[in-house]
Amino acid sequence: MNKRQKKTLLILGGVVLLAAVLVCALLLWPKEGDEEGSKITIPLSQRTTDQVQKITVENGLGSYTFERTGTEEWTVPLLRDSGVPIDRTDLTNCARYAAELSAETLVAEDLEKAAEFGLDDPTAFATIEYTDGGKLELEFGDPYTGNNGYYFKLKGENTIYGISLAPVSFLTGSVLDFADLYLSPFDDTSSDNVTSFRFTNKNGAFAVDNIGDQNVIDGYGTYYKYQMTSPVTAYVDPEYFHETFADLMRIQASSAKILNPTEGQLADAGLDVPISTIELGEGEDFTRILIGKKDGDGYYAVKEGIPVIYRIADYVVTWLDCTPYQMSTKALCAPSMDQVSAVEVAFDGENYRFDIADAAQNKASYGGKELNAASFKDAYKLFCSLRSEYTADAPDRIGETEVQITFHLKDGSTRRVELCSYENRRLAVRVDGSAQYAVRKAAGDAMKNGVKALIAGEAVTAAY
Repeated sequence: MNKRQKKTLLILGGVVLLAAVLVCALLLWPKEGDEEGSKITIPLSQRTTDQVQKITVENGLGSYTFERTGTEEWTVPLLRDSGVPIDRTDLTNCARYAAELSAETLVAEDLEKAAEFGLDDPTAFATIEYTDGGKLELEFGDPYTGNNGYYFKLKGENTIYGISLAPVSFLTGSVLDFADLYLSPFDDTSSDNVTSFRFTNKNGAFAVDNIGDQNVIDGYGTYYKYQMTSPVTAYVDPEYFHETFADLMRIQASSAKILNPTEGQLADAGLDVPISTIELGEGEDFTRILIGKKDGDGYYAVKEGIPVIYRIADYVVTWLDCTPYQMSTKALCAPSMDQVSAVEVAFDGENYRFDIADAAQNKASYGGKELNAASFKDAYKLFCSLRSEYTADAPDRIGETEVQITFHLKDGSTRRVELCSYENRRLAVRVDGSAQYAVRKAAGDAMKNGVKALIAGEAVTAAY
């Protein structure tokens, strides 16, 4: 093929490509008179929100009214009179859409195809009344562009419109669309402001108090803000608290399902015998939430005193499977150094006692000889480092004590931790004679090596 032929072919290819682009553009260009039309803005009302006086809604989900109560203030009487908290943001949004209602598609200018769009026999109605005496009466038909909106017309007129869901969601939905879905009694979003909470689940009845003002810090440097008093007494593990209860301040339902439920409806939702309850607050000033049956990826719930059955997503009710073991701090014995007068560590037939002279300065001695303060600080942190890593669920397999750590407290009491031979390269841990936990065997080796390094004046590592 010579150069001239190649050039001719390139020119022909370019012409074909250009023609293809033009054909595609013509095919994709919106057609006038297309049933769904091109998206435009067709104003039906151009007013301010404060001119929205009243809205009346009637559809398959029920009927309700939305009324103006004052400047930039509205209410939904059915919810208000039932004692159901109302989401003020939803009220404002509804008034805003009603004040400046616009269709987005002109579908037809006659009613010849009314049946095709479900408007020969409308099943949903909404009337918007304005303070200037104006009124819009809407009749709704089938879903528009899937389920993202509706076809509708104005009463007495022939034009058929399409509109997306957002502007008419409160004109085509349920009165419960206005219900406030936040169930916690708090205004602040920080869990630090939870003074106390109680909950029940299949593992027992739990009671937790905020003790942050007590400034509780253990010998490992962990700060505790919450203490569990039931079913066992223990500081709440900070990491577990953060993962499980950080959102207690803002428990939110995903939807409100039934207003003024009957006893039968409560029973059907499993709320006559709830699987869990949670109480937030203190004294007589608390909120109780009941959790019922599971529904898909959520649960039915009621907030005591509010006549509504809600649905809560499963990731919100984080306390349903909590156990005392999970809640309790993983520090098996970690008293703050300023509470301790001496520490004894025994292993391999030897006993080592370290007397604490000044906790603030990490001053301690062994056999009358003062120890390096930095090394003793690290050693004490090591003695307090035992964290429950497993449960000791085979008590018959617990063997001899390999390492024993005894904290002598200034009040005259003692706390004793024993690391005992166990299974699978683990050590069972007895705390004051009770074995409930297990740790890696490396913990015992670390205790022995730490004591030897401390006595030798060498650096001590708290890690293992």
